[in-house]
Amino acid sequence: MNNKKELATPIFRINLDRISQNYHMLSDSFKLASINYSYKTNPHNDIATLITSIGGKITISSHHELRRISLSNILPSDLIYHSIANTENELNEIINYGVGNIIVNSINELTTISNLIFKSKKNISIGIRINSNELLYGNIGNSKFGLSVSEFNIAKKICSKNSFLKLCMLATHIGTNQFDPKDYRKV
Repeated sequence: MNNKKELATPIFRINLDRISQNYHMLSDSFKLASINYSYKTNPHNDIATLITSIGGKITISSHHELRRISLSNILPSDLIYHSIANTENELNEIINYGVGNIIVNSINELTTISNLIFKSKKNISIGIRINSNELLYGNIGNSKFGLSVSEFNIAKKICSKNSFLKLCMLATHIGTNQFDPKDYRKV
């Protein structure tokens, strides 16, 4: 279809070569960071498959996404689950599927995961989301978007008491429309 008049609109075109180039550019620029693909943003299995084939991981944030991506050839170990307000049953489903990493947002969520894993005797890697608003703006009180710096020490103790939990990742999200490089350096 070389003639633009032949294309129906709207059209969404994916250039997997460009995605691969951009991934490598980011990966080369941030050697100590893990480059992950947000499935929620663009739930396209060809992109997710490409990202995992070149070393990336896929971040999913809902059970709907888990069910959809389970239809692809992506390994559960290449998935990172990150969501807020999960029930015990939802967390159990994630654990039983074999998701490679779970990023937790609260001490309660971490405690629930620790108890589920201890019962099932399954190893799981844990990431802790640190609330960047506290780092940027000071004390923010309770938040569903990550642990405070003081709660992080509690989380480390919980992980150290359960041999099936491996604390392996820190995560944060400073929000959208943050353009000041000083904010990124501060976090």
